[in-house]
Amino acid sequence: MAATPDALQLLTAMDARITAIENDIKSLTTIEPSLLFLHNHFEFFRNLVNGLDPRLAMIENAVTVGIPAQIHKQTEMDKTEVVTQASNLIHVAIRADLDEIRRSVDTFRRDAAANWATKGDVEAAKLSASTAVPQASSSKPKVPPPTAFSGKREEWKIFLSHLSLFFTANATQYPNDTDKILFAISRLGEGSAFKYMEQYIADFNKPPAARPMIISSYDTFTKTMSENFGIQNAVIATKRRKEQVQEQEDTR
Repeated sequence: MAATPDALQLLTAMDARITAIENDIKSLTTIEPSLLFLHNHFEFFRNLVNGLDPRLAMIENAVTVGIPAQIHKQTEMDKTEVVTQASNLIHVAIRADLDEIRRSVDTFRRDAAANWATKGDVEAAKLSASTAVPQASSSKPKVPPPTAFSGKREEWKIFLSHLSLFFTANATQYPNDTDKILFAISRLGEGSAFKYMEQYIADFNKPPAARPMIISSYDTFTKTMSENFGIQNAVIATKRRKEQVQEQEDTR
């Protein structure tokens, strides 16, 4: 006997239902350990839930009532402390200002007593000035510093003479050889003479006993520089003048 279409549809539906039931049974088997854990600890979870409301209420009360009260109390204390500190600072500042004024007044009194002239003092000073005998000026004629050395050998001797004249007129300003040598170096210009002495400039920072003789003795300085940048004898001077004349003629 052949199955009708309705019977086939019913069988298909029943087969799908059976498959769904089997899947549900498998799911129950999977969650069974969790269900068993909840069943065994049911009292613990019930007590936890029952005790949660009072704890939440306690937290809510602390947030809405306790903490603002503490903040207000701390604020009031802070205000009082701020006022106290400000008062103390103002008191200290005023005391410092008063002390400064008092010191200024005391200084003024001392200066007035020591330095202020009375009317009698002024009259005496006028009388002394009117009867004073003028004295001749004791100032010496000023000698200008020598011009910088040109670098020409024939002008070295003239340069040394100007240095000697300047040091004689300003003996108090250049009392020793070191001062004279330093000034002389500063007037050597920018040529080979200065470059020769430039190597010794750093030696001035050494102790006097450790310095080279050329920057310790003015005589040694002038002798050494004359040998290197001056004309030693008349023969050389004449030869040098002839060379200059020849150079001038060649340039014409």
